[in-house]
Amino acid sequence: MFRRILKYRSRRFPVLIKKIANYLNLFSDDMVNLIRRINQVLDKYDTKMTYFISTYLIENRPDYHEHFENHDFAPHGHLHLDYTIVGKKAALGDMKNSVLVFKKQNLDPWVFRAPYGLTKIGNNSEIFFEYEKKLGILYDSSIRAQNPPPHPVKHKCGVTSMPFIGITDDYLIDDLKLNNNNEILRRFAETLEFGKNGVLVYDMHPIRMGQAKYIEIFEGLIKKINQKRNYMLTSLKESFSNFSKKDEDETLVCFTGDIDNLSMIDYFKRFKVF
Repeated sequence: MFRRILKYRSRRFPVLIKKIANYLNLFSDDMVNLIRRINQVLDKYDTKMTYFISTYLIENRPDYHEHFENHDFAPHGHLHLDYTIVGKKAALGDMKNSVLVFKKQNLDPWVFRAPYGLTKIGNNSEIFFEYEKKLGILYDSSIRAQNPPPHPVKHKCGVTSMPFIGITDDYLIDDLKLNNNNEILRRFAETLEFGKNGVLVYDMHPIRMGQAKYIEIFEGLIKKINQKRNYMLTSLKESFSNFSKKDEDETLVCFTGDIDNLSMIDYFKRFKVF
């Protein structure tokens, strides 16, 4: 099992240890409280989040999605595997399992986000989108935005993807080790110009942004967006249909939140079945 963990996570033991240390530091509050705290801010400003959740977390908790309240949610893979290193069979199987969990619970897997924001299975990105189409998924939000302004991408197989901004909370807090809320907010606010006249999709993990010490960053970003001329907060679902109808100088902004684990135990639990 330990060998599988090393291969799955990074092939490098120090990176595995770093990842575990980050999660140990993050699990300071129950995920339900974190989600509720985020929802309270979203509701205050009449905007929506799309929660992407790894479906092994809800497989035995069929009512867990009720904590999302009136916000959208979608599959984030099943075991949160890195599709570029686990092999084609495991990657496609993980995607299929995540969709099946949704369908068994009469939930709509209308959009998909790959774990780690990766769209390649091995070295082939077309396999990823073609398999989404085969599973009945027509929308995706797994691509990191490369060129400004970000906009929807229509793939050959018919799947439309909406890129997300690479400046994420885990990048700023875990990787850059920023601990000043004003600095973190400034970094987020700078990306608003990157998406001008396009669509900005932010990836805000509840395990970070839902914490009391970070929630003011989340609310601060919403305030800055509302202050900017021709910037409109909208849901991810609405942005897919509204992008082609928006004015040329209008910018759409969406919030998404990935949920990979509900507890530290969940983080290790998924290795047992891989």
